[in-house]
Amino acid sequence: MSIANILQSDQLNNNELTKLIENGTELLKLSIVQGMNSRMNPKTYRFKPVTMAIKKRSEQQVSSVAMVISEYFNTLSPEKLNTIKRSLGRDKLITSAIRARGLNMRSSKSIIEQTNLQSLFSSINEKTFSETAVKSMIADISVLADRDATPVRDVILNDLKSLDIRYGRLLPARWWQPLIPAISAPDWELDPGRPNPPERTPNRNVRFRIHKVKCVDETNPEWGGDDEISWGGVTLDDKGHISKVPEKKVMNGFSDNESKDYNPPTIIKDFPLNSDYPKEFLVTMSLAEKDSGGLSDFIQKLYEAVEGEIIDILTKLAGAAVGATIGGSIGSLAGPLGTIIGVIAGAILGKLVEWLSGFLKDDIFKPQASSLFLETANDTFPGGGLISPKQKLHYKDFGGHYTITYDWEIT
Repeated sequence: MSIANILQSDQLNNNELTKLIENGTELLKLSIVQGMNSRMNPKTYRFKPVTMAIKKRSEQQVSSVAMVISEYFNTLSPEKLNTIKRSLGRDKLITSAIRARGLNMRSSKSIIEQTNLQSLFSSINEKTFSETAVKSMIADISVLADRDATPVRDVILNDLKSLDIRYGRLLPARWWQPLIPAISAPDWELDPGRPNPPERTPNRNVRFRIHKVKCVDETNPEWGGDDEISWGGVTLDDKGHISKVPEKKVMNGFSDNESKDYNPPTIIKDFPLNSDYPKEFLVTMSLAEKDSGGLSDFIQKLYEAVEGEIIDILTKLAGAAVGATIGGSIGSLAGPLGTIIGVIAGAILGKLVEWLSGFLKDDIFKPQASSLFLETANDTFPGGGLISPKQKLHYKDFGGHYTITYDWEIT
């Protein structure tokens, strides 16, 4: 039995992942600009957004990020499109990136095709993305790390190690080490005469549940009225299937420090479990002020596109630098690498929505993601529990701050 790991896209602290997310986000921003230029002036800008053939467990056709955003722009008025174009033209980070990378925005080749991926993603290689390294990444970004010792056991051991035994009988060095198994063992293991406990039924389902949505601070300007908040999102199961979290109004009017509680908790997604392990599950949630009109559909399409772009980039690198081992893992999207790709996609999705919201002037908060990784059918949370400690997703945009309190439940 092992400990289930929870990962959050807003708590990444791994250097390789951070570089991949930063560079991947910049590439996709440039791809969006290229696609928008093509839509608004197709005679000058010859690039045409297309779908990508992505291999997960089977080959699938996935829309590129440029295509998803281009389709979304089709729903906007010409006035708003011109406003966006002017805003992008004043984005110094975008214009400097185009010059620095020597990109030809009028080319029929995509930004990805014009980019030396091996140079840009030089940190991705057989060593940094080996099976061992990927597991280490999961440990780095785990909200519930798999610990060798419980806090209580640590306290006991520290007390034992600090005992002053100068006036007692001499004991060998590190005399306390044999006590470690006994201190960490369940009570029934300490009494050989006591019958073993019954075997626990293997896990059958896992659920993502929301307990509370809280307004820590209203969006600006606060004098214009209380915030009307909706949620939406997307989920990814262990087979790579993406599902939409239906858009739902949370509350008509949020004020500072006001909360919407759910008792019993609202089940966002119930994932069935089978006998194939390891498994990973991802839930990406977004909040929007007022009814955004298709928030969940937009988030789902954009997440699918971002994930597809990441798989496409890693697959291209696998042939040149990463090697057959990682390339094979990408094809199946199973186990730790699938978890990492899901977390990367969630983090990039959040950065793109945050960037786009600045131009669209739509109050869609940067999406946040939580991922659960199960090594075996008997995994539990720390202490042997089937319900994780409650965690919080933080949404800080437009001068406001909201939190979603959630947990994972194994049934």
